[in-house]
Amino acid sequence: ARDTVDAEFAAHRQRFLAEQGYAYRIIDADDLTTLDGATS
Repeated sequence: ARDTVDAEFAAHRQRFLAEQGYAYRIIDADDLTTLDGATS
C-alpha cells in the first residue's frame, strides 16, 4: 500500500541502493509470473 510506513521505508531503501550503484525496478506482483516465464 502506498502512503504507509512500509512505503516510506521502501523509498529510503531504494534511494540507498541507487546511491550505492545498484539498479532496481518496481514491478507489480501480477507481473512476477511473466518475468519468470511461468504460466498461471
